[in-house]
Amino acid sequence: MHVLKEPNVLVDLANWQRGGADSRFIPCLQLATACLRRRWSPDEVVVVKPTNWINNLLPDLLAASPAPQAVYLTMGRRAYAKAVLRGGRDRLAFAARTAAHLAPSVPQGAGWLQSAIADTADPIGRAVNLALTALHIQLRLFGSANDATLDFDTVVAHPAEAARHASALLHLRLDPDQIATSAAARTATNAKQPDQAFSASTRQSENDEVERHHAPTIDAALAWAERVLI
Repeated sequence: MHVLKEPNVLVDLANWQRGGADSRFIPCLQLATACLRRRWSPDEVVVVKPTNWINNLLPDLLAASPAPQAVYLTMGRRAYAKAVLRGGRDRLAFAARTAAHLAPSVPQGAGWLQSAIADTADPIGRAVNLALTALHIQLRLFGSANDATLDFDTVVAHPAEAARHASALLHLRLDPDQIATSAAARTATNAKQPDQAFSASTRQSENDEVERHHAPTIDAALAWAERVLI
């Protein structure tokens, strides 16, 4: 199995599509995906782990022939809000940029952005509203692929089970015992910063701290999302 992590060519294509693609776009997307799926050996499976920035490409990617087999990682609104707040200013800013980047991909996107900003004068509140907008747009782009989704809470609580499910969805034919061994080894490592340890109890403490400082802001953003993100 050959795994590609966040290839930048897809980011460039997502930016091009967002900026107003022309007649060259689809041929370039087809060329890029053909290059990404190239194998080093006849029986090798290629897996691409993209950044969520490229989710505006999903309609075009899924309309291609052959269409890629996809697995979508989802997250509940409150958990997502806490994760964004936990990441501080940089993650809040990235989530806001993601919302603006993805908004043209759905008909209601521009209105959702305007509402997210107009709903509150609090900068953090606006940032959380925009983060929830980014999440909602991505779920809309995922469409009705409920049988091809993984919930983030399941990945954290039951990593081996989640990996087996992903293996089945992607037809990877990974050995269940190897999955269990690998999952046990990797659950103690921070996925975004492999040189740092990960602890579920520490993460829960961090989330509790976010709740302690920002619960009213999160509650207000969730109430706004219930009203507007329909």
